[in-house]
Amino acid sequence: MSDCSREAEDVNHVLRHCYRAKQVWLQVLSSVQLQSFYDTSFEDWFDAKIRSNRNHWNILFAVICWVLWKRRCVFVLNGGVNLWPMWLPIAFNYVRI
Repeated sequence: MSDCSREAEDVNHVLRHCYRAKQVWLQVLSSVQLQSFYDTSFEDWFDAKIRSNRNHWNILFAVICWVLWKRRCVFVLNGGVNLWPMWLPIAFNYVRI
């Protein structure tokens, strides 16, 4: 089942390229950070972000990725019911540092 009208959605799409993921990253990143956010392979991107310890970025990054993945799983398991609006506030509540 596809949330974005694509035949296959891999983890790179769900966490980084899906329009729903982009909505989240737009709220978190500055325009300068956003420009370089998509320039690397998924593996390099994920590794660099999860290893960053600047201002607890790795925690925020991990929580956002978890919420994006969780939202996708709930969508698939609920037969295509979109629960997106309820997941975004949960992510930001987890990262109040």
